[in-house]
Amino acid sequence: LFFCLFSFVLLLHFSSCSFSKTLLNSELSADLSGHGPAEGSSGVVHAGSASFPSSGAYGLSTLTLEDCTIQNNAAQGVWCHTPGGGCSGSSSTVISNCRIVKGRGCGVEALGQEVKITGCTLAGNVGAGVLVGRQLAADSGYGCEITTCSFLSGKSAGVVFTDDSLGQITACIFDGHAAAAILITSGANPLVSKNQILDGKSHGVEISAGGKGVVSENEVRGNVGSGMSVSGKGSEPAISRNRVTGGGAAGISISNAATGTIAKNTIFGNFGGGVVITAGANPKILDNSIYHGNGCGVSCSDSGLGDICNNDIFGNTFAGVEISTGGNPSLRQNRIHGGKQSGVLVHGGGLGEFKGNSISDNALSGVEICGDLSNPKFWGENRISGNGVLVHQGGLGVFEKNEVFNTAQVGVTVSDGGNPTLTANLIHHCSEAGILVTQGGRGTFSKNHVCANSKSAIEVCGNDGSATEEDGESENANETKKGGKRNLSPTNPILTGNRIYKGKTSGIIFHGLNCKGVCEGNYVKDMRSAGVVVADGADPELKANRIYECGTFGVLVSAGGK
Repeated sequence: LFFCLFSFVLLLHFSSCSFSKTLLNSELSADLSGHGPAEGSSGVVHAGSASFPSSGAYGLSTLTLEDCTIQNNAAQGVWCHTPGGGCSGSSSTVISNCRIVKGRGCGVEALGQEVKITGCTLAGNVGAGVLVGRQLAADSGYGCEITTCSFLSGKSAGVVFTDDSLGQITACIFDGHAAAAILITSGANPLVSKNQILDGKSHGVEISAGGKGVVSENEVRGNVGSGMSVSGKGSEPAISRNRVTGGGAAGISISNAATGTIAKNTIFGNFGGGVVITAGANPKILDNSIYHGNGCGVSCSDSGLGDICNNDIFGNTFAGVEISTGGNPSLRQNRIHGGKQSGVLVHGGGLGEFKGNSISDNALSGVEICGDLSNPKFWGENRISGNGVLVHQGGLGVFEKNEVFNTAQVGVTVSDGGNPTLTANLIHHCSEAGILVTQGGRGTFSKNHVCANSKSAIEVCGNDGSATEEDGESENANETKKGGKRNLSPTNPILTGNRIYKGKTSGIIFHGLNCKGVCEGNYVKDMRSAGVVVADGADPELKANRIYECGTFGVLVSAGGK
């Protein structure tokens, strides 16, 4: 009789608890360690209609786990999923202050449920610390809220959002994961905010295969891969106000047709450079500080694109901005300064459009263009100072309405088959010549103002063919080299309609063997020495120039000049 009464009371108890249940360590006979009805099972299974903590069954709509230790399970530590038969997944799970560790599956797997995880430690799990996705097509839109948790030394990712899932991760610590600390993929769109993402063995945050998400105000430091990696068509996150540093690769890499907005981040001290754009990616890079990297500040290659605007790029080991192999970004209103090599390096077929940028005080050239088919366009209002422009090794380039000034050496140098077009630029107060064309350089220079330079306004030197690539090193460790002798074609620029005035020596000088060129319709005034000098075997074509008020001769032909 007693046994029957006890069974009846117990049945009433379970009936009365059919809507929710809280599991505390104090009411369990032991921690959920190594449990599961069979090998390969989970510690806790919450399927909306049934939950199994080691043994027993509860019909629940809400399950709460508090202060539990769940460890050494053969599969998931906690499995929250939509039951079979097309259930809507309306149940939810709350996991608070638990330790979920050393499982052979995921720490928590949330498929088609609303799950809240707070104050937990998830460590050493073979699968992801938390996997958020869906089990049925109808589950789309369910998510997981994760706050103030510690994810430590996972054998895989810390948290994975997949299959259009939502949710957020806030104020968590991720440390030492073998894969990305946070992976967002397959249309997932979570909020990732105010976390510390540290010392992982892969990327800090990885967004791929159409992943989205808002990634904001995180500290991302010391990861072996990129601090953040965005890849794949349809991947389009918003990444803002993060500090990304100490990465073994790029600070932020965007590749394989990914897009997204990278705004107001501080990106510094990364081994592979600050921002790397490759393989057709087309992000917006706005208002970031990118500095002190061991590579380039921003690199764009392999047909990468991008709108790069109003960034502060400085103090990087290689070029502030590097463009190569069909890269074709747009750069506007950036400050590129204090780099240890060139400010902007375009090589190997790189393109790009530049407008309104300030490029100053870089150790080598402000702008360097080299290699056949390298053809960027500096369309207007770029200000280049400290060191000037170098176009060589067959490089092209269009420069229109820019200012080159206060350079430590020549303002614009063209050599070794370089063939740019310069129109309506202002080139002034350079420590040597305003424009130097030498060693087989060409180019078209028209309607430029070249004034107040310390040496000649324009100097054209012949090509004696004495220098080879083997004789000396390139001035830039990143530039593309070509073996054999330099181009032996004559130095042969076209100079038309330029205004050349107030120089401290001669206006235009042609000198040396294999020195040709067309000098037509230029205005030369107020030079301290001769207006035009032709010497040492040079043989240019001069016509319709206006030369007056120079300190000595209008035109001086000497020493075998023609």
